[in-house]
Amino acid sequence: MFPDTPKQTLGCHHIEKIDEPIRVLASFAGGACQPLRFRWGHREYRVDAVNGRWIDRGPAGQSGGGYCLHYSVQVGNETYYIHFSSAEVQWRLPTQSGPSRCGWHQRAHNRPRPPSRLTKRLTGFPG
Repeated sequence: MFPDTPKQTLGCHHIEKIDEPIRVLASFAGGACQPLRFRWGHREYRVDAVNGRWIDRGPAGQSGGGYCLHYSVQVGNETYYIHFSSAEVQWRLPTQSGPSRCGWHQRAHNRPRPPSRLTKRLTGFPG
């Protein structure tokens, strides 16, 4: 899924493989776990939104297989994928993705776009 290098650029986003332990503050209400904040290194990140969640269960009948709770969380304009392993009793940050910091992409997105045919028709813009 990931190349040998730790960063991969997909269009205007990059994906970075991290795979480090993190500390998570989560709410457990109504039978669900909701990550609120996490600490990675010396920095704390406040979760703005949970984009998705899913559970991976260990193979049936395998003792100690446990389960993993996976979350895609939004922090500003960056997305972090975090998960909790019940077998390891540990939260981890496997990957992080966000906007590309490439200058070419910044210039391309800030470039004014020519008016569309519909805009020309509605506004009488010559073209």
